[in-house]
Amino acid sequence: MTTSGNITPPSRPGAILESLIGSWAIERRVDDMATLTGSVNFEPSAENEAVYHETGTLRLSTGYEAAAERKYIYRQCEDGLAVFFDERPPRLFHMVRLARGGDGRLTGEAEHICADDVYLTDYKFDSDTQFRVRHRVRGPRKDYTIITLYRKIVDPD
Repeated sequence: MTTSGNITPPSRPGAILESLIGSWAIERRVDDMATLTGSVNFEPSAENEAVYHETGTLRLSTGYEAAAERKYIYRQCEDGLAVFFDERPPRLFHMVRLARGGDGRLTGEAEHICADDVYLTDYKFDSDTQFRVRHRVRGPRKDYTIITLYRKIVDPD
């Protein structure tokens, strides 16, 4: 948790899921094409597993707005996270192996191939109350970057 001026470093890679449980405010930018503001809830669903449920408002650069929603399944691994699409059966989106850098932050990279497109993803955990996920999407018809900033909604008590 953050307290007046003190930032607790994020958990070790093998326990990161525990620090994600709860509600998060999100801000997302898709290059100059779109933004999304909303919230995410990580809710435990099984041992070492949580459902990621995101809701928000998508705003295109054209001015169009729409409600947006998505779900994933996050599974704790020994050295990071496996992220699955919320399908039956669950399908792997990517695996991210996390390591602590010289600055104390947990970071990691992942890759997802979708037909002819490649999603190169990096995670950066600044503290246990803030992290960032960046997807660089490249393919024959895709060329954009999605950056999402997560800020934990902390109960003031």
